[in-house]
Amino acid sequence: MGFPESKDFWAFKNIGLPQRLNLSGSIPYFAQATVGQDLHLPNQIIFKDSLKPVIVAILDSGLDVQHPWIRNSLAKNGQDCSKNADQDLDGNQYPGDCYGWNLVKAILQKNGVFGDGDVKDPHGHGTHVASQVIMITEKIFGAEKNPIRILSVRVLDEKFQGLLIPNSVMDSEMAQLMSPKENAEKGMITSLGDSIARALIYAYHQGAQVINMSFS
Repeated sequence: MGFPESKDFWAFKNIGLPQRLNLSGSIPYFAQATVGQDLHLPNQIIFKDSLKPVIVAILDSGLDVQHPWIRNSLAKNGQDCSKNADQDLDGNQYPGDCYGWNLVKAILQKNGVFGDGDVKDPHGHGTHVASQVIMITEKIFGAEKNPIRILSVRVLDEKFQGLLIPNSVMDSEMAQLMSPKENAEKGMITSLGDSIARALIYAYHQGAQVINMSFS
């Protein structure tokens, strides 16, 4: 199975099809693509008969885990999906992270970890991004063989904003963040940068191979 010859997948296989650019709103502009300007990936890197799951972490406003395009493509921590949401049953130090982790509430757990497992999406943007990831990759792999698994890491609130007080995490402290457990005396998360730093660390611990941040 080879890469689809389509303008939507030019990054994998660029066959020179015109690309639409929306530069002036209602007036479309088409730019001629250059054949061969792509990632130069051999087909077998992505298109295999047996594909391992690929975890895509979506750092955004959360996720509607019941969305029909998404619910069968979730990176799910089965043990932490029990009713005991305050318990870390899978031992990853993030209690109740069934579908991901939420850093908006900035809750300090009993074990010294910030955040909780509530990844509900009150804004909708995170769900939109995740559905686009699934829709596009299903065009490549098909719905039945799509290896993508969505991991939600919530860093933006219902107004699509994060905590805005700057510079609460200094470079000298970043090494300490590599463990999710922190000193409660240092205080709660106080900036969007703080949230993103912890979100990236969580995604890393969960084995994310791709991380998406569509904040603008």
